[in-house]
Amino acid sequence: APPALPASLAESKSVQAPPAAAPALPLGSPGTPQAPAAPPPLLATGGGTSPPPPPPPEFATRLAMAGGKTGAVQLTLIWFNVNDLDLHCIDPRGQEIYYARPRTADGGMLDVDMNGAGPATNRPVENIYWPKGAAPMGKYRVFVNHYANHGGGDPTTFKVNVLVGGTRREFSG
Repeated sequence: APPALPASLAESKSVQAPPAAAPALPLGSPGTPQAPAAPPPLLATGGGTSPPPPPPPEFATRLAMAGGKTGAVQLTLIWFNVNDLDLHCIDPRGQEIYYARPRTADGGMLDVDMNGAGPATNRPVENIYWPKGAAPMGKYRVFVNHYANHGGGDPTTFKVNVLVGGTRREFSG
């Protein structure tokens, strides 16, 4: 299983290797914002001239089918049933991106949002990104919210892939 969100990330200025026994993200009742057991992860952007590594195949396939984009910072959520999970991010300037506010003034964007309205899929993906050169430097807080149960079993398990500073990390809950 992928590593859980490390508590050490909350105090760092860059992505670090997770501790071996970090706790998993909790996932509670529908409609309740979910936060990690430790403080939310705080991520810092970084430089780099080489192209970012591609997402893992399971993420890449869903992103390609949905038309998801990448950039200097990319946050991708996948889960495995028809329920509606929502990806949230609070950027270094305090602007929150999620389904009700899909864009920030500095170019951050929720470009894929699934299972909220319209037909539901059991291979959903949500994606937030900042284009290269547009991501503000600083700390990013990432959350997953179990918004609605559409008939899938709970708890709904999920994975989040984070691209920041040219490095990808995966977390699960």
